[in-house]
Amino acid sequence: MKNSKIPTWVIVLIVIFFIIALIVTAGKFYTPESQEDKEQEKRKKEEQEKIKQMEKDRAIKALRDELQRIDGSIQRCKIEFEKIKIQERKVLFYSRLGVGIILVSLDCVYFSIFKFQPKEMLGEVLKFNSALLAVYSFFAFISHGTPAKFASYLKSKIRMVLRWYHRSTYSEYDLFLVNKQLTEEIIEALERPLKAEMKTENKTSIVNN
Repeated sequence: MKNSKIPTWVIVLIVIFFIIALIVTAGKFYTPESQEDKEQEKRKKEEQEKIKQMEKDRAIKALRDELQRIDGSIQRCKIEFEKIKIQERKVLFYSRLGVGIILVSLDCVYFSIFKFQPKEMLGEVLKFNSALLAVYSFFAFISHGTPAKFASYLKSKIRMVLRWYHRSTYSEYDLFLVNKQLTEEIIEALERPLKAEMKTENKTSIVNN
């Protein structure tokens, strides 16, 4: 049985036909991008960039509105702090007034017990008050070293009690400060690319001029 061979010219024709079919098919599936398609793609990208920019501008505006609201809250807290300071001064004044009334009451009790003569009254008042001052100075020295430090300690305790009573205001104030700092950092991060772009545009315009 003889082996049948395909003639060479048949193989050449098949190859040529295959190449022609491949070229024709490739031409159907591939169409070069036209200028209109390029412009349409460019407009699409510009629209997408514009939308992103608008969203960023809206975000910055919302953050600025939030920052303004936080500043208003901080100002209200500062007004409350001024009221608290006035209240502290009143409490300290009434505390000193109370100490003075107690001293006068002790003087009255002392004189009602011992019934001094009018001529002796002034000297006895000075002696008695000096004794009270000496007792106060002794306890102040033992506890804090000096009467002035003891008085400052009492004032600080009064302020601490008042501020504890208004602790919610101080907590809100600290929270507002933290939120303000974070909001400013976010706004700065969003505006940084815009500022860099503006600088680039200004340099380009200067070069062109």
